Amino acid sequence: MIAAGFADFSLIAFHFRKAATVLENVIPIYYAVAMGTGAVGSLVFGRLLDRVGDKMVLLVFFLSALVAPFVFSGNALFALIGMVLR
Repeated sequence: MIAAGFADFSLIAFHFRKAATVLENVIPIYYAVAMGTGAVGSLVFGRLLDRVGDKMVLLVFFLSALVAPFVFSGNALFALIGMVLR
């Protein structure tokens, strides 16, 4: 149920292109940023989950809930922040 409300990257990329939020040739870089921060974030938050416990799950949930407002804001910088949070 949690994942049902999250947009996948194909929808986000379509929005970037349609709304001209991000230049077309920069969209793959935004995807790479999202994948890179996702990999590093998984390691960091996984370690914190082991140390802190279930409170980390709530923190990560609320951080990831901020993705949609940032990504669909229409601002390239906010979109990049949203991709980092993704």
